[in-house]
Amino acid sequence: MSRFKLLNDHYASICTGSLYRCPLCKLTAVGDSCQVTEYRLFDTLRAMATGLDDIPAWFLQLAAPVFAAPFVQLFSQSIRSGIVPTQWKTAIIKPIPKVANPTEPVHFTPISVTPVLSRTLERHIIKMYVYPALLLPPAQLQFYNQYTFRPTGSTTAALVAIFHTIYSMLSANPYIRVIALDFSKTFETVWHFTLMEKISHLALPDEVYN
Repeated sequence: MSRFKLLNDHYASICTGSLYRCPLCKLTAVGDSCQVTEYRLFDTLRAMATGLDDIPAWFLQLAAPVFAAPFVQLFSQSIRSGIVPTQWKTAIIKPIPKVANPTEPVHFTPISVTPVLSRTLERHIIKMYVYPALLLPPAQLQFYNQYTFRPTGSTTAALVAIFHTIYSMLSANPYIRVIALDFSKTFETVWHFTLMEKISHLALPDEVYN
């Protein structure tokens, strides 16, 4: 059996479980004011890996003055209708080694590389919708100890917080115990229904006024 067949079978076995449920849809009525502007399109278009459509980011950046208007129309229509084109959801799965000398499929993290336009729209959604909602989370969702997927979060910030807690506790105690847990497989086994249910509690606006 080829290496690619092994990886494909492994990822297929973990991507959909027997208890999988489709996420609930958010019922909303979005007005015409919810749209992307050409300025925001230029602001979110960055250098990215090429997706399955083989359209490189450098080409889109170079031709952005010509393509900006139709892209803005496509993005705005996608947001208003709540529908992502099927072509934008098709990805290349790239295995990234987790260890120095990988020998098993579990030693690789699957990274989905979607088309550049899809990730550009994602950047806009995250910047205009999700990041503002994370600033004022509901009572059942607190992100004070989360350092990833946040505008000001990073591994450096996490280390600073850990060391500050350790030094503060050592100032009043002769010793402390630190328990470290390995969540390296978390992103491979996330339950999408639960994740989307939690996201639905965020104060995501139905409209973005430009």
